Amino acid sequence: MKIYLTSTVMFCATGVSLLLAGDKGLSVSETAPAVVLKNLAGDYVYVSNLCYPEPEKTRNPKKVVVLDFMASDCAPCHQEMPVFPQGMTSSSNQPVKVFVVSLDPFSKQADLTNAIQRLNISFEVLLDPYKVACNKIGIMSIPKTVVLSRDRECVAMIDGGKDFEKQIKSAVDKSLKKSVK
Repeated sequence: MKIYLTSTVMFCATGVSLLLAGDKGLSVSETAPAVVLKNLAGDYVYVSNLCYPEPEKTRNPKKVVVLDFMASDCAPCHQEMPVFPQGMTSSSNQPVKVFVVSLDPFSKQADLTNAIQRLNISFEVLLDPYKVACNKIGIMSIPKTVVLSRDRECVAMIDGGKDFEKQIKSAVDKSLKKSVK
């Protein structure tokens, strides 16, 4: 089951809704926009600082970034989550940073906490209750996973479902093999 959205509003039978600001969104091979979100502890995470093209920052380690967009009341997201970590195990000692990006509104934070525990999510969870990152990147359905190379290029936008684990591993491996500019 996929959750689709029109150019104005995303609807899901489980209640996820999203307003788009008319952005065309991110395409594979394009540079990802700057994304800043809060984590569950309330700290800001500057995803763009983890992977970046600026030469003056070459002293810092660059990471491949994986963003998995989900909602606590999205059944397909729950089905994908147990497979997700397995797709990352071969890259566990590599410079890869995985984030689960929750699209849950603040009123559903208790549901999110329960889903994190029930699904045994071990990756850092970022909050996007106003769908800012979702709109900037152009997420049209969830579950959706975005893989960014170490120079912030979008390597893959993956829908959950068939061959999800294989697609994640392939995209991360491709990102790790890319030379950093």
